[in-house]
Amino acid sequence: MYAITIENLQKSYGDKLVLNALNMRIKTGDIYGLLGPNGAGKSTLMGIILGLISFQSGIVKIFDFDVTEAKKKLSRKINALPEFFTPYGWMNAMEYLHFFAQLYERNSDKITLERLLEDVGLDSNDCRPIDMYSQGMRKRLGLARALINEPKLLILDEPTNGLDPKGRREIHDLLIDLNRKKHTTILLSTHILDDVERLCSRIGILYHGQLRYEDELNRAAPFSRYRFELVNPATDPLKCNSEHLHFIRKQDRWIECDIEGIAPYKAMEKLWTNGIRFNQAVALSGSLEHLYFTYTREATE
Repeated sequence: MYAITIENLQKSYGDKLVLNALNMRIKTGDIYGLLGPNGAGKSTLMGIILGLISFQSGIVKIFDFDVTEAKKKLSRKINALPEFFTPYGWMNAMEYLHFFAQLYERNSDKITLERLLEDVGLDSNDCRPIDMYSQGMRKRLGLARALINEPKLLILDEPTNGLDPKGRREIHDLLIDLNRKKHTTILLSTHILDDVERLCSRIGILYHGQLRYEDELNRAAPFSRYRFELVNPATDPLKCNSEHLHFIRKQDRWIECDIEGIAPYKAMEKLWTNGIRFNQAVALSGSLEHLYFTYTREATE
């Protein structure tokens, strides 16, 4: 079953095309890392998934419910932590969570809320107003608020911004535990690639409103994968396949191949032997960062 299904999603602001015939599926139970530079369309996409932003055409379903037709049902299944949010600064943490527990018609007893605060690393006995909290403490409180309805789908935008390394690790552990024990699907958008490598099972790279790359993270980095720019874009990429070299995907004049059990230069010799001519080869085996910049750089060339 898919937690999120998106088909041919089109979104524009005036003459500016933000999401262009976007297709995406996120399996239930995945932690999916959505990557891309500022302006790629990530925030708009998350707003659409949450039912906060309208769109011109396409299909968006959450757990098989159409997002435009079942907002009330979905509000009990999903929650989110935006990158920037403003809590009610005159409240203390317990008052803040109690307020939202009532909005969601969830259990608001003291023990439940204290446990939720402790799970995100906050002191449930701290009675200071939220205005006195640091940025990192506010981020933790925002995550506690996002978990208050025990969502089946959790959408997080830069969840560890403002946290020190210890705080980041604690939030990582909390999200991994939440995913494993409660099978919560998590859609995570961040510029911190280390967070993605630690947390995510699958990644997608969004650029100019299009999904430029998508794959399981354990296939993304580290791995022996190369991209080749074909001399003739009409070349049949299946001719690349051999015992040690496996075609993955093709986009315009670029093909992507996995190399296994053989030195890369020998794999390239096999390509030429099979009549596959290419102008350049780009290694994608260095890191997730290398992969990210390869796909976003290609979009601007």
